[in-house]
Amino acid sequence: MEEGIDLKSFFKYLWTKKKTFIFIVLFVLLVANIVLYAFTEFKYTSVGKVKISTPATSEILLEYKDLLRSDSVIEAALNNLNIAADMSEIRNNLYISAIVDTNIYSITFNYKDKNYSGRLCDSLIKEFSSEVEMYDGSIVSLYEPAVTNDKPIDFSLFRYESKYFFVGCLVALGYVFVIFYLDDRIKSEREVSNYNILGKLDNQDNINLVKTKIKLGDSGPFIFISTPRDIKCRKNVLSLVKDFSKNSKVLFIDTNIRTNDSKIVGFSDLLHNYKDDLSNYIKNNKEFDIMESGTYNKDTELLLTNKNVEKLIGNLKKKYDYVIFYNSNIIDYSDSLILSKLCNGNYMIVGIDKTNKTDFDESIKAYNQINTKVNGIIIIDKE
Repeated sequence: MEEGIDLKSFFKYLWTKKKTFIFIVLFVLLVANIVLYAFTEFKYTSVGKVKISTPATSEILLEYKDLLRSDSVIEAALNNLNIAADMSEIRNNLYISAIVDTNIYSITFNYKDKNYSGRLCDSLIKEFSSEVEMYDGSIVSLYEPAVTNDKPIDFSLFRYESKYFFVGCLVALGYVFVIFYLDDRIKSEREVSNYNILGKLDNQDNINLVKTKIKLGDSGPFIFISTPRDIKCRKNVLSLVKDFSKNSKVLFIDTNIRTNDSKIVGFSDLLHNYKDDLSNYIKNNKEFDIMESGTYNKDTELLLTNKNVEKLIGNLKKKYDYVIFYNSNIIDYSDSLILSKLCNGNYMIVGIDKTNKTDFDESIKAYNQINTKVNGIIIIDKE
């Protein structure tokens, strides 16, 4: 089987996991918003302006910056409002600027409490003004009281949500990719393209095409159809049986005698106590005949090895144009291997997103060990 990632199959698989994908994206957004509102510290900017008689120069700005950030100014401003705060935090979020050779100075203050940001900025301006007047005798007056920005600094909710939406998509895509990569199920026909693929049983045209590709030769009417391990495909097989029944007498036999829970007498009962009169073991559904797996479930491993099997084969060969045996488990039991040796055509059903690659490989290996050829692969992607 071919290795590598089939992108077409991956995106098809991704579509089947769209609910999981959406859930992961929403979960990442939820966690991001919990972190945002519960643990993120926002800061709000307040800006006030003062007019100082000394025009701004680069040297003056450096001196005033030191005055503004001095312990005496910050401590007095906090005492004015009876606020307990970390002075170093206040200092590191306090700035002064001005256009050179003008008398208007802007005091900018960033603080985590929106309600106190403006008030604390005004208090700092007041204490700074007093400090300047004592420092160089400049005349200082309030030019514009502090105004607080309604939105946190350096934060855009849209950018934040967009970033974590993208992160969520990457996490979801990565999760689905890992599951896809580790998933052992066959996801496309490409993975079994080394074998003779007859087609899909997904519509009437394709069913008819599959039928035309099944060749039995002159040795007998017996067709064996199996799956590597239990997948629900009996309905698909019956659709093929129905197509065989056009202008032909056809019998479908369910040979799953190991796991049968049938309450209708059939295949296992006949093998246990063979009778040439098959009327009690076969039911007709107008288009073709059906023999169910049967009710007898003791010593089932011995039923296919007794002489009654040969008697049944001989009897059916006289009565039917086609006899289609169906078994849904090659791996766990030897029944498929025994029955395939009795038939003229041996075909395996592979279910897309149903059949495991390992099971498929093991089935091929099992048939090779008994020198039985798999004449063709039949694909199903839904029941």
